[in-house]
Amino acid sequence: NEAYMLPWWLAHHRGRFDHGVLIDSDSNDDSVAICRRLVPTWEIVRPEYTPFEALLRDFEFMKHESRYPTAWKIVLNT
Repeated sequence: NEAYMLPWWLAHHRGRFDHGVLIDSDSNDDSVAICRRLVPTWEIVRPEYTPFEALLRDFEFMKHESRYPTAWKIVLNT
């Protein structure tokens, strides 16, 4: 639920990154729609592990990072 800040966050990052994988952790605002509108080529995925558990989410990030072995990667959070 980051609909308020998300447009600025995406506008700032979309010009710096070729691709993004956004993990939607059951947002119930317009976050997903905002992402689809502002960064339509980025992936929106559901978390594998619920409820949120930091260590498991780290492993999930690593799994997504491994899909792009030659790319530079960074995990960002809002």
